[in-house]
Amino acid sequence: MNQFEPPVPDLQITFHKRLQELRTVYLLDALQSVVAESDVRRIDRELSDFVSKRALRQLARWSLRGEILFPVPCILIQSPQLLGYYRLLLGFSQKQFYGSRYGIASFRSMEVGNRLTSANARALPDLCKTLCQSSELLIEGIGMLSAASVHDLNRIGEAEKSHQKAKKRGYVECWTMVGVAKLDVDKVKKESPTTDSFFLIDAVCNPKSEQYKDFREAIRSLVGIRD
Repeated sequence: MNQFEPPVPDLQITFHKRLQELRTVYLLDALQSVVAESDVRRIDRELSDFVSKRALRQLARWSLRGEILFPVPCILIQSPQLLGYYRLLLGFSQKQFYGSRYGIASFRSMEVGNRLTSANARALPDLCKTLCQSSELLIEGIGMLSAASVHDLNRIGEAEKSHQKAKKRGYVECWTMVGVAKLDVDKVKKESPTTDSFFLIDAVCNPKSEQYKDFREAIRSLVGIRD
């Protein structure tokens, strides 16, 4: 009989399940699955109505479709919960986004309940126009984007939400792992101000990289490991 009890990777299992849920509901995978079943011509017409030609041309130069950054009514009517995708893309927690500051608290039911009320349906075009303006500011502030960096921006938004909860519970150090090497850390720091350190996933897996050394030393310092 084996004298050892196998450690159960509960944390990793939970994290994996949560990530899969986010991909299905909020992240880029969710948006793309909805677009695949939508009338692309209608999406393009609404993008033309809500987004400046300059911004759409910029996305075209990056080989990105407009709805990846800009919400339009036909997509949110088909899947109201995708409002959460655009919230995360813009880097807001639910508390910030649906608080009193922006006047859009009533739309929270779209994200959390996948429900579009008749009142919200009437106001949806105005909401989309407003969020499209925010996304244009995002383009101006971050610069070149790719599908991979958009995916990471969603993850950064989710990380910011988790960090805020952690800070309230007394945690003093919050890190964010990103997967895009060319992501401008100075700019994404604005999307997650609670992040103390950003680490590139590929770099921390490479023992020869400087980030690997920084990550290792940060871990050693936090848990009190000595040479």
